[in-house]
Amino acid sequence: MRDFAKKLGKTIKIARIKQDLNQYELAAQADITQSHLSKVELGGVNISVIKLKCIADVLGCKMSDLLLDIE
Repeated sequence: MRDFAKKLGKTIKIARIKQDLNQYELAAQADITQSHLSKVELGGVNISVIKLKCIADVLGCKMSDLLLDIE
């Protein structure tokens, strides 16, 4: 399960960078703290489906896009 969280976090980080957003900007727009987003991107915490949806919305993608390459 830990590998899943790390892969998801890496995918979110890559998508964030492609959108030219820093952690603070993405976190603010997704209504989470920058600290929590940092932990998510590092794979240190699990993210709720609701917050994942908020992040996907800000990144302009579907939640499934963030999960595509994660098994």
